[in-house]
Amino acid sequence: MKEKLTQLCENYNIPIKKIDPEKMTFYGTQKYNEQILINYLIELDNLLKSNLISIGGFSAGSKILGFRSMRRISNDLDCITNEEGIKLLNEHFHDNLFQTLDYGDLFLEYKKVPVSFDIEETHGWKIPKDFFEDIRRFSFLNGGLNSISPEYLIGLKTRRSINKKRFYGKDALDTINVLLSPFYRSELKEIDYEKIGKIIREHASNKREEIEAYLSFIGSYSNHIKKKEIPLFEKSLNNLKHHTIKNIF
Repeated sequence: MKEKLTQLCENYNIPIKKIDPEKMTFYGTQKYNEQILINYLIELDNLLKSNLISIGGFSAGSKILGFRSMRRISNDLDCITNEEGIKLLNEHFHDNLFQTLDYGDLFLEYKKVPVSFDIEETHGWKIPKDFFEDIRRFSFLNGGLNSISPEYLIGLKTRRSINKKRFYGKDALDTINVLLSPFYRSELKEIDYEKIGKIIREHASNKREEIEAYLSFIGSYSNHIKKKEIPLFEKSLNNLKHHTIKNIF
């Protein structure tokens, strides 16, 4: 269990319990609209005074870091916050909050959408300082939203697959979407491949064979993009591979 978050939950008398299996089944059957979910996150961002960062696959959507819809939109919202954010969540939603026995995160059902919050660490990963320095702020007509950087998003997806020894198709599609997005959206910065390589080596694996296996898996999903996009994708993937394994022997 996450010590800091658990202590805060105890301070605010937030209970600890398992997520209702029937609720999980319900969430899994829902089809969410990307813009509506963005609006919900913006509402939460306002309530939490911008102490909220979107970190999950939702951040790879076409309105944040991606360039088009490549898979079914995530049916949950994963967020990072801080002590102030937990305090504000408690003030606004105390009766609807609980810390999960499943993952140790703080859980809120917001307008029938599952939203989880972590601080300092998530899924066993200690969040480094530069993660917060790299967050991206996106502006919409009804407000703003903080998102994980594309470099950390790709790095964390790599970490999950390598650590679990299981490659996920949705992670491959999200990675491709994020790698290609700067070529099609002028408002997005160019991907920092050196940064991604450093994140992968430090937080996912420094074993050449594990990294190469995962990147080959990403490459195998090129049949999900348009033929004219393949050269750009291959160039990006080669850059990623070069900057990730160049110092590994």
